[in-house]
Amino acid sequence: MSRVALASASLVALFATACSQPSRVVHTPPPAGRSAPSADPCADGRGKPCLEQSLPTPAPEAFPPVAALSSVAFSDRVHGWAAGYDCGQTCILEFAATDDGGSTWGMVTAVGTTGAYVNNTAPPQVDVRFVGRDGWIFGPGIFTTHDGGTTWRQTSSDQILALEPAAATVWAIACDYSDPCTPHLLVSAQAGDDWRPAAAQPPLAPHWSNSSVYAQAVLERSAGGTAFLAEHALADQQQLFRSRDQGGTWTSLTPPCSSIHSIRSADSVHVWVLCSEPCCTGNYIKGVFTSNDGGVSWTERAFSGSTTAGSIDFYGPAGSLTITSAGTGLYGGDGDAGVWRSVDGGTTWKPVLTGYCFGGGYDVSELWFANADDGWAVSTSSYSDPECPSLFRTVDGGTTWTTLAAPLGPTRG
Repeated sequence: MSRVALASASLVALFATACSQPSRVVHTPPPAGRSAPSADPCADGRGKPCLEQSLPTPAPEAFPPVAALSSVAFSDRVHGWAAGYDCGQTCILEFAATDDGGSTWGMVTAVGTTGAYVNNTAPPQVDVRFVGRDGWIFGPGIFTTHDGGTTWRQTSSDQILALEPAAATVWAIACDYSDPCTPHLLVSAQAGDDWRPAAAQPPLAPHWSNSSVYAQAVLERSAGGTAFLAEHALADQQQLFRSRDQGGTWTSLTPPCSSIHSIRSADSVHVWVLCSEPCCTGNYIKGVFTSNDGGVSWTERAFSGSTTAGSIDFYGPAGSLTITSAGTGLYGGDGDAGVWRSVDGGTTWKPVLTGYCFGGGYDVSELWFANADDGWAVSTSSYSDPECPSLFRTVDGGTTWTTLAAPLGPTRG
């Protein structure tokens, strides 16, 4: 992969505190028939969901046009790609490239189109990966390029929950658009356009295909042919699998929490996991766990409000964990700080990118590091809010951050 690989006796008090805080996070409703966290106290942030109530699904015309940067990927400190969307009646998927670390970007290219809103609740999540001149923009389908982004071809129409290239192959976790759906693993040659089901399928369970509330699937391809795959399935079932033979066989592992949001491992032995689970309205229970034996056993490093481990003391969601060295990790979040950083193996976390633009629905949805020093943070700020930047850069390992111009812009006439 091109990016660096990447509690407590006080739980009752934690939940009471978290649920008493005012909600500043704007969340979209779940699919029809899906339940969502209520304002009642959570039963157990480690394994049991919050009390739930049914919420209606709004009609698609209730949503105004929106355009946003969604994802970036960098192969080194200067060469990077950006992907996003511009949604009106339909969504135009967009792409741009940079050769100076994101200070300037080339012409915006329309990659393809997709439906305006996923299950009538939110714009699509669009992500990008590339190796050399081969690239993939994915989420609502897979769009592939082999000429550095000059031309694109749609190579899959499935809903893509995760996609990662490594070892001259590309893996994708795909679902159809039924609800619920059963995810399956697709494989392709890096230089190819044909996707086929993997010969050995991990035993993934059905889950809500278009839920915007719960984590879905997380794929990490690590060193030596090792891969980790997590899925949040129906009935709040968290699954975790590992393959040590390029996907030839899969072993079930015990997950450290009930809602895995990110997995990172640089060497297939030392593994970091970030958990983020909704609790009450706008509040999330978060935890960081590490393993020194490839995910067989886990140690809690930090937990929301915990007194026996490091504290994660903000109430919004967290995601996009990355690790830049054996002891240094960062993740994006909401609640007055966009990026949090640890230099002691994930125990102590401090905010390093702060501002009024984080919170109230805006957060850092993605972090990408090309090496231990050079990294980028993508904010969920839209083009319609120029006071809140959508892209930031660090050149000192995440200690300080600067604002970059938005790579993309609306293409609707």
